[in-house]
Amino acid sequence: MLLPLLLAAPVTAALSPIHINVEASNKAEHGKNGSSHSTRRPGSAEQSTQIRSLTINLENNSSETFNDLAVKYWFFGHDAKAHDPKPVKSGEKKASIGAHGRQAVHTETVSMKYTPEHVEMETRRPNVRGRGYATGSSQKKVAASGTKLTGYAVQVLNGAAVVAESYSEDSYKTKLGMGAPTLGDSKQGKKAGANPRKGKRQ
Repeated sequence: MLLPLLLAAPVTAALSPIHINVEASNKAEHGKNGSSHSTRRPGSAEQSTQIRSLTINLENNSSETFNDLAVKYWFFGHDAKAHDPKPVKSGEKKASIGAHGRQAVHTETVSMKYTPEHVEMETRRPNVRGRGYATGSSQKKVAASGTKLTGYAVQVLNGAAVVAESYSEDSYKTKLGMGAPTLGDSKQGKKAGANPRKGKRQ
């Protein structure tokens, strides 16, 4: 006789009623590196100023009211000489959402300056007669400088649990380290608190 297949029912984690949608505002201003005058050395690069801000749209799909949500956000970027993105600016906002309500959270505006690697020509000097410029000028390699913004990470916490999150790159989540446990995840805290094994005595 066939047994009913009810003994192996899967256990599903609790789903969060808070949904998140992040809108990133990206602007850039370009200017001459060092000077905006016409005497700028040939071959010099333009310095870029990146301007970023986030609008974090929250939606409550339940009949429950959330009065004390913490909206944490990070702007990621990398140093010109180390292309490993990491948080360069962070912040936190409070949010309260009623039943089936919505709320938009606006971050501050962040700006960073960045100049790419480039080659500059040495300053040409007038010849003896003052007519034209001397030939045979050399080139100089100039390393990149400043900080380049690359993306963002957002987490919404209700108490100690992350109830919504969004990342412009999946890898940014791990770069934040072991933070608050995700809603319905009880194993994460055990891994974070595990003690290293002690070595055997000699």
